Amino acid sequence: MEQNYVAFISYRHMELDSAVAKALHTQIEQYVIPKELRKQGKKLGRVFRDLDMTCRKTVFSGRQSIRRSHWTMFGTMRTACVR
Repeated sequence: MEQNYVAFISYRHMELDSAVAKALHTQIEQYVIPKELRKQGKKLGRVFRDLDMTCRKTVFSGRQSIRRSHWTMFGTMRTACVR
């Protein structure tokens, strides 16, 4: 059975970035859609976070997960861009 995701989160695997990605993951999955905006359900859906979930044997590769995601998010902290 193929798993579809509402979002795929890719991030730099440093301590702060990982914490932000985890928090974003949790907030998206726990967000309750206001009644007046609901079309199907109360929740947005499942989120795939690249490193944390690709290590599990039961989860598809990152490339397949990106294809099965409605949104793709890439994140890095501003300090990562400074030389």
